[in-house]
Amino acid sequence: MSTEPSQRTGVILILCGALAVGLMPSAAKIAYHEGANPLAVILLRSIIGVIGIGLYLWIKKYRFNISWREFRFSSVTGIAQSFCSLGIMASIAYINLSLAMVIIFCFPFWVLVYNHFRGTSKLTPIIMGCFFLALLGLSLALGLELGEMSQTGLSLAVMGMFSMAAMVIIVAHSSTAIGPIPANFYMTCWTFVYFLIIAFSLPKLGIIDPASYPQTIRGWIAIVGTGASFSFGYVLFFVGASIIGTTRASLLCISEPIMIILVAVLLVDERLDPIQWLGISLVIGSLMVLELPKKKRPGVNS
Repeated sequence: MSTEPSQRTGVILILCGALAVGLMPSAAKIAYHEGANPLAVILLRSIIGVIGIGLYLWIKKYRFNISWREFRFSSVTGIAQSFCSLGIMASIAYINLSLAMVIIFCFPFWVLVYNHFRGTSKLTPIIMGCFFLALLGLSLALGLELGEMSQTGLSLAVMGMFSMAAMVIIVAHSSTAIGPIPANFYMTCWTFVYFLIIAFSLPKLGIIDPASYPQTIRGWIAIVGTGASFSFGYVLFFVGASIIGTTRASLLCISEPIMIILVAVLLVDERLDPIQWLGISLVIGSLMVLELPKKKRPGVNS
């Protein structure tokens, strides 16, 4: 059983990962404005992820040898991450960022349902109430605007939501066998391979547009930021999840956009209206209730 300090470490890792991953969509949006398209952003982001995590493992003298079973299993995690990446990165090209984020951050619900039926955690009314309050708070904090309801954008966001849930569940199993950081490395390698195949084949068939890369230095910096936040954030998330469990880790992920908003308030003096502060309070309050000691609020321990 994990000690209390390790549990706190797991929560801190999740929150730091949330901050990193939360920067990813905004950086991608900048890259789009500078001439890139989703295919290019995902492809380059995957390259940066493979190099970054690979260098870390090499420095740590990891031997890069896994069983054939785990190799095949990691190919499945790569599929989940590919659809997740496509859903998140492409949806914000069609619908506004706030709507895409609210849809995608419904993914913890499906992780909750999965773990409930596996018997590893309980889906209690308190947990569900806190989750939906946090989701409401997220909508208020982001200043949710429906805007133009693009069917393509909505479909991509929903795909990103389900793929995110699947990725969390599958990588959690893989992390148990080979460790969270190697599991992320092999998943990212497969994602790169899949999108490399897509980038070379589908444009020739006329199914999608070819990869379009940034036309400015600002755009390239944004792509590097997207790749760095992608690799660093997911590694921290899955290391933390291996400590506190996928249910708690997924619920804490709702803090991602909130942390970005608070950083903007602290660093660039961004001003929020009372409704946004109410939303932030709802998210923080809901997550604090979920993080109460087990004796006071059972159910979220896996």
